[in-house]
Amino acid sequence: MQRLPEPELMLDEDQVRAYAEADFDAPHSHFMELLSARCNDLPPTGRALDLGCGSGDISRRFAAQFPGWRIDGIDGSLTMLAAARAMTPDDAQIQYIETYLPTLLTGQYDMIFSNSLLHHLDDPAGLWSTIRSGANQGCRVFIMDLFRPPDRKTAEVFVKQYAGDEPAVLQNDFLHSSSFAAPACRCVSRLFRIAISSHGAVLASKAAARISSFPPVIGDRPRVLILGSIPGVASLAAQEYYAMPRNAFWPIMGELFGARLELAYQQRLDVLMTCRVALWDVLGSCVRPGSLDSSIDTYSAAVNDLSQMFTDYPTIKWIFFNGKKAAEMYRRYVLSLPDPATVDISCSTLPSTSPAHAAMSFDEKLLAWSVVCDAASQA
Repeated sequence: MQRLPEPELMLDEDQVRAYAEADFDAPHSHFMELLSARCNDLPPTGRALDLGCGSGDISRRFAAQFPGWRIDGIDGSLTMLAAARAMTPDDAQIQYIETYLPTLLTGQYDMIFSNSLLHHLDDPAGLWSTIRSGANQGCRVFIMDLFRPPDRKTAEVFVKQYAGDEPAVLQNDFLHSSSFAAPACRCVSRLFRIAISSHGAVLASKAAARISSFPPVIGDRPRVLILGSIPGVASLAAQEYYAMPRNAFWPIMGELFGARLELAYQQRLDVLMTCRVALWDVLGSCVRPGSLDSSIDTYSAAVNDLSQMFTDYPTIKWIFFNGKKAAEMYRRYVLSLPDPATVDISCSTLPSTSPAHAAMSFDEKLLAWSVVCDAASQA
């Protein structure tokens, strides 16, 4: 979708009230988790700036987590700031300030953060110039915002999935903000460091790259679908499913179906397809530093079109998840939307074949995975 300019301020009282009373616990908790993980060396005391603080929820969360810090929350909406002040205890270390971006600050902040402000700005340069003027030497900067979905239909699905229980005014805001955000899908966090030298401030991005999954491996009449989360680093480098040498997937497939490691990769895939076993991943793309499923930024996740696969291949009767994360993401992103194509498909979660899941031996994993062979061989 083409980016459209969005009104920068929330001034309507009904809109502000709906926003202030909405349940943002999950995304705001996630914001603080990411900030804490990526800015994990903050000192006990300091000054922080919340750009576009809105009703002040993230400012209050930061204050609770870092009680030695003073926080300035700035916003251009007096109506929103009034709501923020009403929801903030008098003894909190926060002050709310009405101002507009860009604004010239005086290099006084040790931490600058912002959530979902960029997509409100007609000219994003105003944010960066404000950050540059307000950053102390060594200031940490953490910005998270929305990425634009590919089309309005996808945006409407996101609204239904993530804001279906919210008031109509918030659902409308969510739908419109999807049209105003930067290109890509859902949201992704980015970390920036400010380095101050005798030549002034230099802004350097350290954003994790977006990764994408492979096409499905699927024969004419598959009966079983094995779903992972998304390929790891070694698999992405080799462009092969489960390419990490210590991953138990191919040794298990060798024992169950004869798709042994000694065979060339394509031969192994051919064996699985002959045995009516298909491979794919729940996610089509996401941001994930490293290979661990626990590092997946769930707010950046874009899901593969599994519904279309089930429609095209009605012979699929079993889904086996390679680990709990794949099952969790399937429930969250696929089953959360009513789809008749998934009704007659049985699901089972199997132990992860990743070497990170070291609590089970190979023989224990092989025994658990033997159900795949039983399901694939059923008439």
